[in-house]
Amino acid sequence: MILSGLAMGCNDDETLIDERKEESGLIESDPFDLLRVSIVAKTLKIEVSYGGGCREHIFELVWPEVITTVFPPDIAVKLTHESNDDPCFAIITETLEFDLDASGLDLSEKAIEEMRITVINGFDQNQQVSSR
Repeated sequence: MILSGLAMGCNDDETLIDERKEESGLIESDPFDLLRVSIVAKTLKIEVSYGGGCREHIFELVWPEVITTVFPPDIAVKLTHESNDDPCFAIITETLEFDLDASGLDLSEKAIEEMRITVINGFDQNQQVSSR
């Protein structure tokens, strides 16, 4: 399952959408840096930095196909970035927001409060940041 977020450069307001898609094939990603991950209420917040500023950037959160039932939940997800061949070089830093209710995990509020999510950079899989 993939949740998507759209990001605009040039200090435009960030527009985020949660949209279910079927996962297909290999996951590709343009470069970006993962800075910080947190869970606030039922929202996964991921601070990222990337080069651009002239075109819309799309971030997608890819959830594992199988999640083992443990408490508190400990889940690894992959974040990918589509830069749309943005030719600009401004360094954009922003916080993406993903609704955990839209993830389809059907977790209780208590589980969401105590869960740990590790976000893996889809471009550089050695870069990982956890919410706890």
